[in-house]
Amino acid sequence: MLEESARYTVSRPLGAGGDMDQLADTLDRSVVLLVIDVQERINRVMADQRHLPRIGLLVEAFRALELDVVFTEQYPKGLGPTVAQLRDLAGDGIQVKETFSCMRCLLYT
Repeated sequence: MLEESARYTVSRPLGAGGDMDQLADTLDRSVVLLVIDVQERINRVMADQRHLPRIGLLVEAFRALELDVVFTEQYPKGLGPTVAQLRDLAGDGIQVKETFSCMRCLLYT
């Protein structure tokens, strides 16, 4: 259980009433959306494709709040490019990696 001093209340959700500027100002600028390896050959074998529009919505929300979005591709020569549905959202901002870690993609963005 939280101590009384650690509790807080929010009178209304941040951004309620269309106040996106307030929400953007409130967010810590160290927040980043990392879209990891959503590539053609990997995605093709997934039975459920409902993640694609959800990822697209997250990307659009982060961009509306002027927060960073980083896309990665693991060995695109073998696994193919980012799926077309998200490639347009990624633009030229796709970080190609040859290791499983995304840390370098975040450090040099």
